Amino acid sequence: MAIHISKMHIAAYRGIKDLAVDNLGDINIITGNNNSGKTSFLEVIQILSRPDDFDNIVMVSRQRERFRMMTEAYTQSLYHSFLNMFNKTQSDLDIAMNCTIGESTWSVSLAGEVRKALISEEQINELKKFDRKQTAAIYEEVETFLGKLIVKSDVPILQEMSDDVLFNKYSRIVINTKARDIFPLDFISPIDHIINDFWGEITRNEALTSAVVELLQSSFDAGIQDLRTIEEDYGSIVRMIDHKDLGRMPLSTYGDGIKKVISLVKGAAAMRDGVLLIDEFETSIHTKAMKQVFDFVIKICKERNIQLFLTTHSEETIDKLLRFEGEAGSIRLITLLKNADNTTARVLTGIEALSAKNELGLELR
Repeated sequence: MAIHISKMHIAAYRGIKDLAVDNLGDINIITGNNNSGKTSFLEVIQILSRPDDFDNIVMVSRQRERFRMMTEAYTQSLYHSFLNMFNKTQSDLDIAMNCTIGESTWSVSLAGEVRKALISEEQINELKKFDRKQTAAIYEEVETFLGKLIVKSDVPILQEMSDDVLFNKYSRIVINTKARDIFPLDFISPIDHIINDFWGEITRNEALTSAVVELLQSSFDAGIQDLRTIEEDYGSIVRMIDHKDLGRMPLSTYGDGIKKVISLVKGAAAMRDGVLLIDEFETSIHTKAMKQVFDFVIKICKERNIQLFLTTHSEETIDKLLRFEGEAGSIRLITLLKNADNTTARVLTGIEALSAKNELGLELR
């Protein structure tokens, strides 16, 4: 496993202020108290992976609303989700971050202000395509974020990029085909195994199916033999698990742990030479299965040259992850601490963390 990101500095993003983390490893476990910035740390990596794409920043700001959008009638607007990326304790509206990748450094800053402004002619024309009744009201001034996105790098092909930003409640996300990915990335949220369907991607790949079955046998149920999708007589498509003793059983009869394993394997197997982010790794996984699942994910990451970042607030989970055989030296335990004026990080190798726990009784979360 190669180290893709070796250093990060987050000057301002959500509740994080002036956080510097050096000496990142192949496997990075992010922990800390509630609201210390663990998920925000992963979001910053998502932004840095595609730094010259403003719409990527907006989509990252929105992803915390994904489950609420499916289950509740009222959620934050896209515009207000975006505004919540700025640190509420500061009067200035700005986010700023940088990272070191190999020999190169990348920085992203977005700064601006909110004021009343007429929406652009381009927005008006776009809105007319969707709702002509609404366009009569939008010739008035509306609350708008006006700012500038600046990306800097010491890479010759993109040393500096500056882009004016206008964003309001009528703005839409447009896929930027010209934006560049600095590194491949996949993000697995605590609810991905609930709201996304990875079954087809796994079962269409024989090697992945075999790998998942092997993992499920060792960590959940030794009787599981195969995963398949079948069509019932009445036309319904059903996800089934073949079991040695129980026969063919619908996936719905099993708990969320199996779905979580499928989402983790899909994320790790979906790329090479990239970065995998897992928020709240322990969600839906019983502690008895934790080590086997983690070992399996690390195995895939090593084979595919993937740097791993995961968050957890469970002391038991941390203890099990640190005891991964042969990898303690490549593990970093990063504990975030939110202070009045800044955010700090305690960074320990896996070996140092285990020693501190066993010899000094240090709480690691």
